[in-house]
This record gives sequence, structure tokens and C-alpha cells, in this order.
Amino acid sequence: MTEPAGSSSGNDQGGMDTSPTTTEKTSPTENTKVRKSNKICAFFRRRWKAVKKIFQKNRVAPIGSSAQPDPETVCVPGPSDPKPELQMDLVEAEQLCVPGLVCLKTEQQVETELSILQMYIPQSAIQLQDRLEQCTLDWTPITEVWCNVFIGNEETAKDRAKLKEMGITHILNATASEEDLYGKISSREEYYQGMNITYYNVPAVDEVLFDISKYFFPAAEFIHKALSNPENKVLVHCIHGVSRSATLVLGYLMIYHDMMVEDAIDHATNVRWIGPNVGFLNQLTVLNSDLVEQQKLQLRKQLDKSKETRF
Repeated sequence: MTEPAGSSSGNDQGGMDTSPTTTEKTSPTENTKVRKSNKICAFFRRRWKAVKKIFQKNRVAPIGSSAQPDPETVCVPGPSDPKPELQMDLVEAEQLCVPGLVCLKTEQQVETELSILQMYIPQSAIQLQDRLEQCTLDWTPITEVWCNVFIGNEETAKDRAKLKEMGITHILNATASEEDLYGKISSREEYYQGMNITYYNVPAVDEVLFDISKYFFPAAEFIHKALSNPENKVLVHCIHGVSRSATLVLGYLMIYHDMMVEDAIDHATNVRWIGPNVGFLNQLTVLNSDLVEQQKLQLRKQLDKSKETRF
């Protein structure tokens, strides 16, 4: 059994320990190490104070931000962690305007993103159709394709017990009319009375020439607003949960999550088999082009503003 660190035992009973008896004084070597350590700590404290002054002098307060920190980003030290000597007050690089590396890095990021968008060559509707066919998943009645966003069929939409079990709070019905549901489910909001479900109807027809693009933004906004409450769950459905509902969810991912149409399709087909018709795919490519051009314009404005501030 070893002795506790720092204890003094002298010679053991066998007389084999010929080292001198330990004293309370530290050796010159240990003193040198302590002095070096103190000098290093003092150096970094001085450097941190200098950097902190720059940060505090040039910091731009976030508009509308709360004085309270985000509880998810607060790092609470454990019992064994040393207490910090200085309170760190860092902000994101985008909120700083410090000449030199910080501004240069932000400008480089903007230039990189803009360069990627300029080199981006979108796929055609036929190419997107080939991309969809690479999915090897089996069809399922309902799938969560995004956090709290589900694509499903009409059978699930008319199963009130299933909806209650899943905790669905919002339903986007992408079928054209009550007749298109073969009388199995009412397309009116009254069907869900008493279930505390917010309902939205998109009168879409699963035909190549049907203009579903006029519902891209209203449907995406409905989903986005529903998810402003993290406890809400959205079901987007049509008859089979393959074409109309999938198209609207793809549009949502592109509009609110900055996905290219290829990325949105890949994300969805990783978890669900979907098959928007070629007409819907063509309309998604138009949406994709519009969103890419908007992103380019925003990045150019950011780049121009950054250069004006720098000079």
C-alpha cells in the first residue's frame, strides 16, 4: 500500500532507504519550476487583458438580444475545475469590427460562399428524377423527414387515434378537394374539431401541368410558424405521401433551411421514399434558381458593406 502524497516516512524498518529524511523545504529545482509557471501565467493574463480591451472597445451589441446568456451555451464548471481569474466576455466574430484577422476572416467566408454559388450548376428535372430513383427504401405510411415534420398518407391523416398518439398539432392537407380523397376523409377543418389541431389546406392536383409553385411559400410559412413552438408537430399529407406533400416539404427545406434542391432531395430520401412528378420537379428547379440568385445578391451586399467598413 503506497503512502499518501506529501507524507514523510524517513527510513523504513528494513533500513534499505538510504535517502535523507524529507524536510518541508522545497528544492531549488522545484522553486525554479514554480517561478517559471508563475511567469507564464502572468504573461497570458497580460495578453488576455489586452485582447479583452480590444473586444470591449470594438464590440457591437446584437440588436434585440437579451442580456441573459443562452442556457444551452453556458458552460458550468464542475467541482474539480479551477475558478477563472477573469470573466470572459467574448462575442461572435460577425458582431465584431476589429481591424485585421477577424474582419478578414468574415470577408473571406462571404467570398468563399459567393464563389461556391457562382460555380454551382443545378440539376435538371430529369436529373432530379434519376436522383430520386436511387432511393432504395420501401414506402411507409408516415415518416419524420425533419425534426417534428412528417410526410404521410391519407390513411394516417384520417386516423384520429394515431394523430393523438403521435402528438400531431398541425396538419397541411395537400389534396385537391374532398372528392380526391374518395370520401375517406373530409378536407374541411371540421374533421379535426376537438383535437386541438391547426389545419391548412392546399388544393393541389398531382398532375404534371398543375402549378404547385404558388403554394411553396404559403405552405413553407405554415410549417415554419408551427415549428416556432418546439413542442408542435406537423403532418404534411396527400393521398400516398409521395408527390404533392413531398414537393411542399422539399420547398420548405429549400426556403427556410437554405438547401439546394439536390440537398433537400437527398435529405428526404435518406429517410423516406418519395416521387414528385416531373412537373413538380421542374417547378422546384425554378424555385432553386430564384433562391440561389437571392443568396448571391445578399452575399454581394455583405461583401460590399464589409469593404466599405474596412476602408
